Amino acid sequence: MKIKGVFNFLTSSASSLRLVVFILLSLAVLLIAENFVILGLSLFSENSVSIRHLLGFFAAMTQILLGIIALMLCLCITAYILRILIKSKINFRRTGIILLHLGIPVVLAGYLAGKFGIDAEVQIPKGQSSNVIYHKNGRTERLDFSIRCDEFKVIYYDDGSPSEFISYLSFIKNGEIQKKSILRVNHPVRFEGVSLYQSGYTCEEAAIIKITDSSKVTWIEARHGDELKLDESVTIRTGHIISDLMNAGPAVELFIETPAGNNEIWILKNLEKVIQRKPDFLDIHPEFNPKLVRPFTFLLQDVNSSCSTGLSVRKDPGVTLAATGGIIFLIGMIMIFIPKHKYQDKKDGH
Repeated sequence: MKIKGVFNFLTSSASSLRLVVFILLSLAVLLIAENFVILGLSLFSENSVSIRHLLGFFAAMTQILLGIIALMLCLCITAYILRILIKSKINFRRTGIILLHLGIPVVLAGYLAGKFGIDAEVQIPKGQSSNVIYHKNGRTERLDFSIRCDEFKVIYYDDGSPSEFISYLSFIKNGEIQKKSILRVNHPVRFEGVSLYQSGYTCEEAAIIKITDSSKVTWIEARHGDELKLDESVTIRTGHIISDLMNAGPAVELFIETPAGNNEIWILKNLEKVIQRKPDFLDIHPEFNPKLVRPFTFLLQDVNSSCSTGLSVRKDPGVTLAATGGIIFLIGMIMIFIPKHKYQDKKDGH
């Protein structure tokens, strides 16, 4: 279309259809421009709080624009169908055309309804519960119920790689357990319209350490990288935590900073058994001496494995509506392409 024609199109007393087309095109241009802005923002560091907020804002605006476009298309197609119903005589083929066009707004309505659904993630440690989920744009949401991870198991292949991980979940509402379910990969669990999928897991070793000196006893639960100040001048940082160090049992690596210098020591849970087997063990390996850093004595009580289950939380209220629209569309297509002589013969009674 020439520029003059476009100008006349926009400035003339346009019909309602022209106005709708103009609005839809304007929304589409806004949507494209917004996506370019999002692309430009993504080139910057997403660690910036302001950038994350802007990305979240534009992501929400994208959903709103898509919803408005889908709603307007639904209204346009519905108006077109009503016009056919009012001005045309209904027969087999026209019924197919009506169903064909009716299926489109129903599918679009399902898409629009899906924008008000849930697509989020949550990490729940074993033995704990949560009703807070985290959307991909950083927004948080509270569910009407809590999800508790009662148990979490990882099954391994012979080579040590995980073959399956299983979550034992309880759904709690109003302080009572409403449902218990076993969640596996590709076997989602549903509760009150919300679907949960097993998306991953994290396991972390934690060491229970007893620290004594001449005046007090301190118990700590430390994970890899944790840092603790025993007093103003002594700092402890946890290194590797190993459940079985060279068949000697659980062991923890500690980095200890003191005014006299820095020390690296290993503490073994089964140190006494090791010394019984090899009496000169501490002479050969002084770094395993629990009293290496005076006046402290370090004893490893135990090493525990703490696992969290990773869940994908999904809710799409538009799935049924979109599927219904697809079926209506398919029926309309079939009715349109049935050879004319077949339904004509049925009409004539042959």
